[in-house]
Amino acid sequence: MSAASWTVLAAALAGLLVLLAVEAVRRALVRRRLRARIAAVQGTARRVAEAGNAPTSLRRRERGELCRLAWLDLGRLLPDIRLLERRIARAGLDLGIGDALLVALLLGVLAGGIAWWLAGHPLAAAAGFPLGAVLLPLAVMDVLRRRRERAFVRLFPEALDLVVRAVRSGLPVVEAVTLIGDEVDEPVGGLFREVASAVRVGTPLEEALWEAVARMDVPEFRFFVVTLSIQRETGGNLAEIVNNLATLVRRREQMKMKIRAMSSEARASALIIGSLPFVMTAVIYAINPDYISKLFVDPRGWTMLAGGLASMTVGLLVIARLVRFEI
Repeated sequence: MSAASWTVLAAALAGLLVLLAVEAVRRALVRRRLRARIAAVQGTARRVAEAGNAPTSLRRRERGELCRLAWLDLGRLLPDIRLLERRIARAGLDLGIGDALLVALLLGVLAGGIAWWLAGHPLAAAAGFPLGAVLLPLAVMDVLRRRRERAFVRLFPEALDLVVRAVRSGLPVVEAVTLIGDEVDEPVGGLFREVASAVRVGTPLEEALWEAVARMDVPEFRFFVVTLSIQRETGGNLAEIVNNLATLVRRREQMKMKIRAMSSEARASALIIGSLPFVMTAVIYAINPDYISKLFVDPRGWTMLAGGLASMTVGLLVIARLVRFEI
């Protein structure tokens, strides 16, 4: 490959990474706005409960909060090991940080070696290493996280029904959490078992639930934790509130299934369009290898391949964005 071909390939890879980074930043901003709204609601309930304990210096407290927020914003620019821990926990993987980094390093070395062997150039290894060490593990964890979250949302209404029946029969909420851990399947049961274990060793229920939110960050579970926090601070009919929440969760899941059915044609089109070039390349190679092999030997063919892969990636990302709806 010539220098121009490598430049085009590197530019296509950089463009793909920029698109992925922009999408990740957009999702982070959406999650941050949601957390800010939930924190505002929770903070209001806490201020109502702590009205009798006024701080000695309001100005000093506000200055401390501003400094803490400034440090958090600066910390976002640096690698945070806690983010990796949360990703691993949300994916449901039983791996430590050291094990995860070792697996990522091995995948990067393997991807770099395969790229070097296929292209015959050391720069290919430099391009393949970040793909195997960063993008591939993140993509796998994202797939596992989404699968685990979908399973959680499907089973979560059953857990809410258990809370309703337990509260109506006179049991405390802690006993209801223990019942969920014993009766409901994974991943709901495992998460609530961890909450029950934390409560047994002295952790307050609200704190244990918010720690569980960090491991299962879905809106339905956040709604439950916020509802329980506000109810414990201000009072109210917990059984009726949780019953309404269970109805809401079921309706949201029904709406998601309806949207998935309505967008199935677009997703099938994206699958066909994305796989058709590779299928046709394999068919042409089986019929006339000499005709298609020039595309992989000539530097101009490498440039065309890089441009084609970049344009296909952009098109598939656009289609994926069009068929994805936030409810």
